[in-house]
Amino acid sequence: MLLYPIIIWLFLLSIPIVTLVVGGRLIWCTFQLGRMSYYKWASVSALGVLVVGGLLVLVTFLWFEYGVAPSAKDFWTDLRMDLLTGIPFYAVFFALWRLGAYLQSVVTRPLEQ
Repeated sequence: MLLYPIIIWLFLLSIPIVTLVVGGRLIWCTFQLGRMSYYKWASVSALGVLVVGGLLVLVTFLWFEYGVAPSAKDFWTDLRMDLLTGIPFYAVFFALWRLGAYLQSVVTRPLEQ
């Protein structure tokens, strides 16, 4: 039963790492787009940064509430909680990562004349 807690801890540690990577990419895109005076795209990127922060707060709140709840916790309840928070979290962060890739392509494409 040693493998199960290791997997849970790796999953718990992956959430802040993914948040930093995706949030950093979006912050960098916001900075680049603002410097190039693409303010509409910069606001979309800034909104993505707000979504990253909001999701991190939401997942942290849900995990804290689950951790202090006075209920019996076993493998299946832990797995259900991880799947209910982890799958939507990673799906939204993948979409935000793709948004960051698109916004970086906006920065690198030649200016229209």
